[in-house]
Amino acid sequence: MALNQMSADSAASDDNLRAMAEEAYDRILQTANRLMHLCKHVRIEILAKETDPSLEEIANAAETLSKIIGPVMDDIDPMMGQKANDYTAILRDIAVAVRNHDTLQLSNLVTSLEEKPGI
Repeated sequence: MALNQMSADSAASDDNLRAMAEEAYDRILQTANRLMHLCKHVRIEILAKETDPSLEEIANAAETLSKIIGPVMDDIDPMMGQKANDYTAILRDIAVAVRNHDTLQLSNLVTSLEEKPGI
């Protein structure tokens, strides 16, 4: 394989990784937005019974995605990985608040999400 072809293949691969990282970031934002609206309109007792997927599973999936975003996007948008981690931490904290039936903490977390850009 010629050196030019290897460089072109590498660039295409990098572009694919970036596109996947951007899609992962968008998914985290969409999930946070949906969860915020759900938490605002559904009683905590009902949220605690949610089983498929559970809020913990949603937070775990977001965490997996956020671990991919940072390294891939660091050269292009270093804040994207940090923002993904921030949203993921809030999703995890929401899962804990719901599990503990902590309505005050849940309300504070929803307010925190509402104040974030992109939500």
